[in-house]
Amino acid sequence: MLNESQTEDFHAEDEEVNLLPLDDDSVEWIEIVLDTAADLEIELSAESISAFFNEAKENWYAKEEDEREDPTGYMVTAGVLAGQLIVEEHDGDWVLVELPEGNQLGVVDPVSEVVLVPLDTVAEIWFDEIDLDINTFIDECLSDTPDYDNPTASGEEGSCGCNCGC
Repeated sequence: MLNESQTEDFHAEDEEVNLLPLDDDSVEWIEIVLDTAADLEIELSAESISAFFNEAKENWYAKEEDEREDPTGYMVTAGVLAGQLIVEEHDGDWVLVELPEGNQLGVVDPVSEVVLVPLDTVAEIWFDEIDLDINTFIDECLSDTPDYDNPTASGEEGSCGCNCGC
């Protein structure tokens, strides 16, 4: 995690992105989400996160529009867990990404040298705003050679030819 005196600049799509260390409230919020996920028996694994997300999404979309609850909790839980996978598997760091619309939680992935905003990605997947499913996104989060711009669906032939999704 970035310390209090550090900020980092990253370039994303020819735009400078300022990264700030997490404040105490953000750290506490992430811990609460992770504790809640543990209480719900959602493990920090691709299978568990994907199963939770897919079941919640399927049940939510099966309801009539006027009967649907706010899906934010589902998206936040899956997004924080995906981010935590990057933190733990790739020795990443949670950060605040300073954006014009306000600061957002992000994760620096040192393996791919990118900054992700996993909560936004998960929300886009939930609402089918991007051509990506949660399983593929989680697989990329765990990959030793992640390519978040061009993810390969699990089971499709990847660059090594072994159908591992690499």
